[in-house]
Amino acid sequence: MSGISHKQQEHSIILEFQQKNMLFYEDISFEKAESFFIEEYADIQQLLSPKNLINFQSITDKGHRDITKITKDSNFLFKGNNLLVLHTILPIFKESIKLIYIDPPYNTGNTFTYKDKFSRSLWLLFMKNRVEVAREFLQDDGILVIQCDENEQAYLKVLLDEIYGEENFLGMITVLTNPSGRDYRSLARTHEYLIFYSKTPNTELNPLILDKEFKLEDTLGGFELRSLRNGNVRFHQGNRPNLYYPFYINPKNQDIHGHHIVSLTKKKGWIEIYPRESQGVNTVWRWGKTKVLDNITDNTLSSNLIARPSKDNYLIFEKYRKKTRLARTIWDNKDFYTSKGTKHIKELFQESVFDYPKPELLIARIIDITTKPGDRVIDFFLGSGTTASVAHKSGRLWIGIEQMDYIETVTIPRLQKVIAGENGGASRHYQWTKGGEFIYSQLEKNETQEFPFYKELQKNNIINQLRG
Repeated sequence: MSGISHKQQEHSIILEFQQKNMLFYEDISFEKAESFFIEEYADIQQLLSPKNLINFQSITDKGHRDITKITKDSNFLFKGNNLLVLHTILPIFKESIKLIYIDPPYNTGNTFTYKDKFSRSLWLLFMKNRVEVAREFLQDDGILVIQCDENEQAYLKVLLDEIYGEENFLGMITVLTNPSGRDYRSLARTHEYLIFYSKTPNTELNPLILDKEFKLEDTLGGFELRSLRNGNVRFHQGNRPNLYYPFYINPKNQDIHGHHIVSLTKKKGWIEIYPRESQGVNTVWRWGKTKVLDNITDNTLSSNLIARPSKDNYLIFEKYRKKTRLARTIWDNKDFYTSKGTKHIKELFQESVFDYPKPELLIARIIDITTKPGDRVIDFFLGSGTTASVAHKSGRLWIGIEQMDYIETVTIPRLQKVIAGENGGASRHYQWTKGGEFIYSQLEKNETQEFPFYKELQKNNIINQLRG
């Protein structure tokens, strides 16, 4: 279901590709992979109808335990085709997810642990089938984040504009993942992308909390100085007259930092200061008079606005006290390198058991700017379990979906190590110690592999508990 109206679509760029209105189904968990296109509505409905989830177990660092009672306030790991699992659990978790993060196959043609080679139109159909249903899981302020490289980034962006709405595009971040570059083709590629979409307009990302100490301090605490003048010449006296006014500076009163008192009232012996001229226009202040009056006192050590002398006059500064800032669009932190994820997995298993796992601190950054503790996160291309591991350490609820058999040998053991208190990856970032559990279940297959390969939902007490 598209996130934009028919009227909006008339003025939008729509991505067309082969078999766009069909459903592509592939199951690579059988010895012989099954794949086909479905066009008839009735067949699509049959395939996507809820299926049976079986073998519910509670898993801790001590082992597995069969269960007969369950609530939605748990962490869940499901084994099975992600498209079928998503449609099976949708009635349970509809509009309850704050963050969906996925790292799908990149369509590179390379050989990975999972299949990663589709034609472009097939890959787009594969993604469309999944991001459409994914949108229904998001709460109103929910956010979708997809990691990809340049192979399909441009096409994926247009597809997401169509499904989620161009107005809900929050931005795209370039992540330095391999500073040495991959030496093939014409350029050594060093980065990947994170594409951010919200479900509804006006959704905001959380600012980053900075680990910093301020060099300056007054009676209100630490601060740094930021110019009050708006340096953008597009805003000037002509179109922002309310922001063009004088300050008055007492040149004889100076505190221990060399700061001077400012006022909006003209006083004898005080110096009048207007925003400086730039490129032939009178620039303006960033604050209006009302906000200024709320932030100045007659003592520089308790005022949030001060003046400092410059070569030929005085400059007005805001005392900026926040230890936060908006995330930037380029992330070049060494902790985000792919090699960090690989090293962490080797430390956990004493060998390399998974190709190109994402580093935990990269996922931690995404979780930090999109969620708060207690929110629920879902990753339906879970792989080695990085998203679930970080969500668990950060105090978020999580759902993971993975259909490959390494879920038993890599993903579950990794999560058990998290519960036991492993101290790598994002553990220090969240001051993680140990604890918790998760529920593990599987899609039930038919004994005979006939369409749709999985049993329709039957009376199941555990599933009914969730649906209730």
